[in-house]
Amino acid sequence: MIAAMPLTDELTISDGTATMRSMINILFIDDSRDDAELAALKLQRAGVTANYRRVATLADIDGTIGDPQWDIVLCDCRLPGFTALNVWTKWRELNARVPFAVFSDLVLNPEIRQLLDAGVHLFIDKNRLDELEPALRQFMRHTEDDQNQPLRRNGQ
Repeated sequence: MIAAMPLTDELTISDGTATMRSMINILFIDDSRDDAELAALKLQRAGVTANYRRVATLADIDGTIGDPQWDIVLCDCRLPGFTALNVWTKWRELNARVPFAVFSDLVLNPEIRQLLDAGVHLFIDKNRLDELEPALRQFMRHTEDDQNQPLRRNGQ
């Protein structure tokens, strides 16, 4: 566990040097609090100012899915009882303009290809967190122009 991060599932990170936007709102759909907190810490250290919330159950997802505040969703590929494809299907019906990225360590998993083919905007590898901030910056700039244009793995 990262001691500097609170144990709650909501957190504001800021160091005053962000250039992406004044503030972005990130929804992590992940059963690992540590993974979400590590990603948030990495973004903070890179100068990204963000609010984030982590949810891990279908009930919590149902409570956030229609909320227009999110600038991007980072969803793990597999969670207990459901997958990112389940979440993506529901998400695009209710919040199609909010970018949705798979945030997972299952790089070679066929589910990733299936998700990208289904229209998920981006894949970010949890094992390559150094790529998270540049990928998000590129992705957020891109989605400001055209939020429905799909991207591929890490913005490529």
